[in-house]
Amino acid sequence: MTPQKVQTERRLSPRTNITGAVGRRPLWLRAIGTVVPFAIITALRFQVGPEFAFSILFVIPVSFSCWFISARAGLWTALLATLAMFIFDWQHRGLLRGNQVALWDLLMNAAMFLFVTFILAQVRTLYAEEQHHSRHDLLTGLLNRRAFTESLDLEAGRARRLPRPFTLVYIDLDHFKDVNDLQGHEVGDALLREVARTLVTGVRNVDVVARIGGDEFMMLLPETGADAARAAVGKVQQRLREMAREKKWPISSSIGAVTLAAPMAYAEEMITLADSVMYEAKQSGRDKAVFRERGA
Repeated sequence: MTPQKVQTERRLSPRTNITGAVGRRPLWLRAIGTVVPFAIITALRFQVGPEFAFSILFVIPVSFSCWFISARAGLWTALLATLAMFIFDWQHRGLLRGNQVALWDLLMNAAMFLFVTFILAQVRTLYAEEQHHSRHDLLTGLLNRRAFTESLDLEAGRARRLPRPFTLVYIDLDHFKDVNDLQGHEVGDALLREVARTLVTGVRNVDVVARIGGDEFMMLLPETGADAARAAVGKVQQRLREMAREKKWPISSSIGAVTLAAPMAYAEEMITLADSVMYEAKQSGRDKAVFRERGA
């Protein structure tokens, strides 16, 4: 991916993903996005005569609350919309030719609002699952390369505002192909999952761990200088060695760590730099860790 393409995708993403942008707003703000339209539509309903149909307008706050808050919020909004419509119809039941029409409208409105809530809740669940799969590695559950790049972009932005170093760690498993070839892909998959678990449990909550392809992993260590990076990487590499001995897997790890005093222009450039440092470790005999620092 070229730097120009990375920059374009980063520029367009927040503007085109409206669902993500609204979903990141505070809960109270999303609640206002439900309550205000609901109140306006309800007020209009009681100001306008019964010859005008209003039930379809209530789909707006029902849909918004179901999608951006929760299915339960959507259900409660649907019930309140049904109640508001029923109160209006009951007050005008003479014009609507009696109680039976008001009760019929009650059933129809309830059925429509509940159906909309049910469908949106199902679609929202599928959308959330798809979003998760688009950002996570299916085998290990770690972030994938795309999500890691986004995290790196965010950290780079923070580092530009508040100049603090951060460290990128590139990990490549030595002899993983031998395990796959001799013991089968199921064992290889189990190995990768165990490596992922070892990496996640060996770092801080603020650190980012990703599988970026095959037997290659990366870690982003925010606000981590060179000395702290050496300690963190040493701890992780030792845990990987212990895991390999315990499972009797003939693997090791080649690690390249780059501490940046200031971020480079593009995330892909920083990933490539860490990759090149990892290659130095692999060329120096494997089961090694090589550390580099890049100044401002």
